[in-house]
Amino acid sequence: MKPTSVPAGLWLAFAGSAAVYSLLLAMGPRYDLPVPVAERPLLTVLGLYFLAYAIYFVALPLAIRAPRGVAGWVIGTSLIFRLLLAPTPPYQEIDIYRYLWDGAVVAEGENPYAYTPERIVAALNESQTKGGDSSLERLVVVAQEEPALGEIARTIHYGELTSPYPPVSQGVFAAAAMTSPRAWDARWRLVWLKAWLTLFDVATLLAVIDLLRTCRLPAGWALAYGWCPLVLKEIAGSGHLDSIAIGLTALALALAARALREPERWGIAISSTTLLAFGVGAKLYPVVLAPLLAFAFLRRGGWRVALWGTVVFVAVTALTLAPMLIAPPGPVAMQDSDAESIPPPPDAEEASPSGLNAFLTQWEMNDLLFMLVYENVRWRPDDTPHATTPWFDVTPAVWSERYQGRDDQAFALTRAVTGALFALVAIVLAWRAASRLDGSTKSLRTWLRAAFLTLAWFWLLAPTQNPWYWCWAAPLLPWAGSRAWLAMGAFALLYYLRFWLQTHLPHPGVMGTPYNGEYFFYYVLPWLEYGPIFAWLGYEQLISCRRMPPECVGRRTDSA
Repeated sequence: MKPTSVPAGLWLAFAGSAAVYSLLLAMGPRYDLPVPVAERPLLTVLGLYFLAYAIYFVALPLAIRAPRGVAGWVIGTSLIFRLLLAPTPPYQEIDIYRYLWDGAVVAEGENPYAYTPERIVAALNESQTKGGDSSLERLVVVAQEEPALGEIARTIHYGELTSPYPPVSQGVFAAAAMTSPRAWDARWRLVWLKAWLTLFDVATLLAVIDLLRTCRLPAGWALAYGWCPLVLKEIAGSGHLDSIAIGLTALALALAARALREPERWGIAISSTTLLAFGVGAKLYPVVLAPLLAFAFLRRGGWRVALWGTVVFVAVTALTLAPMLIAPPGPVAMQDSDAESIPPPPDAEEASPSGLNAFLTQWEMNDLLFMLVYENVRWRPDDTPHATTPWFDVTPAVWSERYQGRDDQAFALTRAVTGALFALVAIVLAWRAASRLDGSTKSLRTWLRAAFLTLAWFWLLAPTQNPWYWCWAAPLLPWAGSRAWLAMGAFALLYYLRFWLQTHLPHPGVMGTPYNGEYFFYYVLPWLEYGPIFAWLGYEQLISCRRMPPECVGRRTDSA
């Protein structure tokens, strides 16, 4: 489009954002892995991302009111931001090193679920392998011949666990590994893998634009995803694999929206369930959208379309996950990871040998609703120091005595409670959205809002609320129905105070609490991170109900 068709305010916003990301690029060496955590400019980097969010909030309404041709401009500027962040080192979270190792393992024809990186490193240090294990020997030889891989294996977080990442993502890791020269060092391999992951990120942006056209919404809404600082930081900046599942899920929803407009084209519906299944094979979470698609296709296409779509989804999901589910893990135990000199959550139990099992049965991080239930269910001795006790633990000790020494059971119970609550929310959202589908753009918008809320509440009720998981819902921000959800990404960035708090405030008394920086992060920061959003949503709900006529009170509103 012509430059003159873009409002001057958007050009200024672009210049400001480009300056922020250029500064982050220039500062990259100062927060790279070799730099001790205490010497990294953590607060400065975080402040720059908050500045990017301030510009984003100004730019979004300008883009929504811009001429129709603004979509191309949004794509172009979004690509520039991603190019600026691609060469930067991952900010604190270094999962991408596991991806690099897994990709190398799969590229050699080996199973990433069979050996832990720790086992490979131990064999490297011993310069020999025991037991005549040809697969282990092959991986050790590869790590010896390519020093970058040995360096990568030693850098991995939780190297004592097998890979928790599903097979579709493993295929992308392997593709990146097979297309990168063996002579490349770890830094160049990292940037190359980021490029692969960013391809899915760009595909997501294109799918969002297609959905906006289908729903007849302003193309400028694409900026909600394309410029989102959290998305930029977590994918182009830190290289999180979630972009694979996000891209596949966004494409699945784009096809599903078309199928719901034209139910006679049932082949499109089947294609959407296939893509969603591949999304599950990349990162599991898209499975929560399956009821939404099933009910919608039942409503618009009839039982045959819904049945075939479900059969295809289940079959493809089973095929894509099979290599992960049937892989026999070896006996290892969780240990503290020192790659970032940051300990795991307090009182971490011994882990399952499987990375996936450990994640599903023990992982808890940066959560609020789950933590609120769990910490009131689990047992702790009467002499537990006040400095390590949650301030919101209000249940009598007698209630939790049955879980004495059984934190795993308390965790499972909390999983069951929050899981049941989410299942109820997901089914209600799916059923109500499907009941309103009539092929109109208004009903499609309602359906996509239900998709957003399904992902949002899945994240909010999960035990692990890593900020990059919020990116799952980011493509659907144009249908969120509340400005509070747009702000959620900015509040999620508060998670990164974790590293500064734990490094710089080792003593109790942080902000007048009995906690040191580590426990302040566990028991106070989530309330600052999510509390304002819940208050905002509650306020909007209250105002919405007051504005409704009496006969409408109790019906659905769009804010939460």
